[in-house]
Amino acid sequence: MAYRIPPDEEVAKAIDNVLIRTPRMHSQRELCEAVSAELAFTDPLYRAGAERIRRIGVDRGIISLEIYYASTDRDLGSSLSLIHI
Repeated sequence: MAYRIPPDEEVAKAIDNVLIRTPRMHSQRELCEAVSAELAFTDPLYRAGAERIRRIGVDRGIISLEIYYASTDRDLGSSLSLIHI
């Protein structure tokens, strides 16, 4: 299937639009799904990966990251919170 890579400006605009409606995301996956849906309104063929979306958001100062780790005997993983600046 054919796809198109959106310019960084389009991705940044989509991130900003998503985070205006939902200022706090609890995972990179949640952010990626919301931004991908927003990009689909601009062009249904646009595709952007989760890492690229996160990197553009942080580099442009649109989002900040808070990473929480659980400290227990069992490995419970980590939690990532994305906040609109």
